[in-house]
Amino acid sequence: MDRVEYFSIIAGEMGEIFTLLGFLTCIPLLAIPVFGEWDLFIPMILVPVIFLLLGRLMIRIHPGTGESRLSITLAAVAMVWFSAALVGAIPFALGAGMPFTDSLFEAMSGWTCTGLTLIVIPETLPATLLFWRSFMQWVGGIGMVAFAISTLSRYSLTGARFFRLEEDSEAFIPTLVSIGRQMGPVYLVLTAAALAVILVSGIPPWDALNLAMTSISTGGFTIHAAGISYYQSSLLEYLLVPIMLAGSLPFMIFYFLIRKRRLSPLLRSSQARLLLALVIIGTLLVGLDLMTITGSDPEPAFRHALFMTVSALTTTGFQDVSLQLWASVSMMLLMILMFIGGSSGSASGGVKLYRVLLGYRGVIWWLKRIFVPPRIVVPFHWEGRDVPNPVAENEVRNNMLVISLYILGVAVAMIVALHFSTVFFESSIVLFEVISAVSSTGITTGFVSPQMHEILKWLFILLMWAGRLEVIPVIVLGMGIANIALPDESGHLSEVAPEKGQEVAPADPVTPPAPAAPAVPEESSWMRWLRELLDGSDVDPAVFESVFNIAVEISREGREGKPIGTAFIVGDAPAVLTKSRQLILNPFEGHPREARMIENPDLRENIKEFALLDGAFVVSGTGIIEAAGRYITIDTSGVQIPKGLGTRHGSVAGITQATKAVGLVVSQSGGRISVFRSGRMVKQFTTL
Repeated sequence: MDRVEYFSIIAGEMGEIFTLLGFLTCIPLLAIPVFGEWDLFIPMILVPVIFLLLGRLMIRIHPGTGESRLSITLAAVAMVWFSAALVGAIPFALGAGMPFTDSLFEAMSGWTCTGLTLIVIPETLPATLLFWRSFMQWVGGIGMVAFAISTLSRYSLTGARFFRLEEDSEAFIPTLVSIGRQMGPVYLVLTAAALAVILVSGIPPWDALNLAMTSISTGGFTIHAAGISYYQSSLLEYLLVPIMLAGSLPFMIFYFLIRKRRLSPLLRSSQARLLLALVIIGTLLVGLDLMTITGSDPEPAFRHALFMTVSALTTTGFQDVSLQLWASVSMMLLMILMFIGGSSGSASGGVKLYRVLLGYRGVIWWLKRIFVPPRIVVPFHWEGRDVPNPVAENEVRNNMLVISLYILGVAVAMIVALHFSTVFFESSIVLFEVISAVSSTGITTGFVSPQMHEILKWLFILLMWAGRLEVIPVIVLGMGIANIALPDESGHLSEVAPEKGQEVAPADPVTPPAPAAPAVPEESSWMRWLRELLDGSDVDPAVFESVFNIAVEISREGREGKPIGTAFIVGDAPAVLTKSRQLILNPFEGHPREARMIENPDLRENIKEFALLDGAFVVSGTGIIEAAGRYITIDTSGVQIPKGLGTRHGSVAGITQATKAVGLVVSQSGGRISVFRSGRMVKQFTTL
């Protein structure tokens, strides 16, 4: 699809989110009459007005058709975050007279819950703008939770779909509306609890409100230049520790704790256990460094070590000490903790604890398989259950890809930062700031400042944006803007080379479907192969592509974490039905014709559910699903298929020999997709 069609599909989802942001951003307007800062009314009212107008505009241009596929969803998330930063920069530019780049930097730091700032003395800002900074982080925190639960739980891009917290059958409905309904009240309760705890320290209510919002969201903005040190309160530092930890735990824990009165998810969570272990280890190591290297007394050393360890690991970014006074080894420990970050499904940043756990388990699993014969299957254990090996390999591979992209991004940003730094800084200091930005932490050593080169400011804006969204959505958006043709949700498809002696029709590697081209397009290899495949049949090419894409989804995703196999018989439906019988009640019988169209996106999940049934789907050449669970009754003894393929492949090959239908088979083992026509396998794909 071209750029216009691509982004018109995104527009509908973005319109709903912008409308919601429009209503939410009316709340900071209440600070104007409280502090009498009426000169800020126009800069502040522009924010909800623009959000509402954007929402209305995008909902209107949404075509009403098109499928919200993986790349579109991720691109929408990236666009929403960057657009929110652009709109959020308006109050700083118009209300405080800040340059555009500095305003965008501040807004991006707010929406991404990073906490880095170019405002040297926050006390010089109007109170309304201080509240706006805190409010952006508070909304950005719940937005990150929604992104993790809604997007990553729906698609196994980074493993969150299979490796989620809960171990029972109850799960969240992965939509933004559902998450708002389920998590909104929980987030409000946690914020109110944080406010009550902070008020115990005796600081003013206004300060406590801002700290409550930026601590539970792991944001880190403060309203004083000295940060937490401004209050000179040991009690406050100790009280902030559990609040920061709460913001970095999976929010589903609090859903079950508050709404269901269940503590078992917290006790069973491997991420919570690892978080506690890292806090203990980090506090002990940093505390020892402070006592032995810098000569601190035990109590201040323990307090600073505990506070900064938790602040770094949860990516909150509060500081109660100047890091220039610390030893390099202590700063290195903080860098490691910042890079790891908090839990998936929380408000924190970093690469996430579950990636560390999954990476560790993956390495052990790979090492075990090296020492056993190839025929022995080594199971992959996760959270007390065995995960099928094809699923585990996909999850571990994707997990390591994201970690590698983080490391690569840090390395490239480090080189750029050193080249454009106008003041000499040691490379370790620059590395610390880069990791702080990409991990959405905000702890600083002084490198980030208004005097930075303009290129460095934009570099850190990009780091905060990409790091907060875990890199992939920003890459997907960039590819969409560049109009780089990828086969979207089907991923890259590789043709499987036939073994020696197998007769499989030769063809070029396929990338389906080709993007729209202007005027007289050149026929792609996919379209050429598709035309030859369907020649002489009654199958519409668009129908075959819809069936093929569903087969790819089933191959990649399986169902409920398990790989499944199924078959589709497309075309010549009357003949296929006479040469087969129903194994179970036909779930599509009696439904209107328009409700059984294979191209209907509302049917996709139902088809995936029915794929668990024995038998095949029968689809007419015009796209009507005639039956599911169909057993092929013809004699297949004379069918010749490649070695290693099962009875399902043989049955599909036989029915395509006896009719003019086209067959697709998804293998349960390995997830390969085989295409049959005229009694033989013409092509086989593996999804990567």
